[in-house]
Amino acid sequence: MHITLKQTIQGCSTLEEILAKVREVIKKFKRENGNLPVAYVAGKVTADGQDKILSNLQRLSSYTDKLNQIYSFVFLSADIFDKDTYWKLNLAKPLHEEDFYKFWREILKSGVTDVYFTPDWNKSTGATDEYSTAKKLGLKIHYFRK
Repeated sequence: MHITLKQTIQGCSTLEEILAKVREVIKKFKRENGNLPVAYVAGKVTADGQDKILSNLQRLSSYTDKLNQIYSFVFLSADIFDKDTYWKLNLAKPLHEEDFYKFWREILKSGVTDVYFTPDWNKSTGATDEYSTAKKLGLKIHYFRK
């Protein structure tokens, strides 16, 4: 499903545009697939510092690959915010984190049914916020083992 997400948001230049497009993709998937589950994989990305971002994203991607055998629609943050999309947004640093927290809260409200947390997710403020949101929304929460 990540290919569809990347293709859909290619022309977007704001978080609001990206949010609207991702919502459309999830809604269309649910309409066409009889409400099959939608899974999101959460975990640390920047928590270990800038030099670990790529390896953390690869780690998240490997967990996502495992779920592709179970779910028809599973995605992670890098499926939306690859380096091209992320830098195109050019968000001001102080607003940056809170804007992303709000963005992911809305994504989780958009039809995600299951959230999978990778090991050490609680070291990430973003994943911690996603956990809190998933819990409030009553989404199914799962944990990968180390």
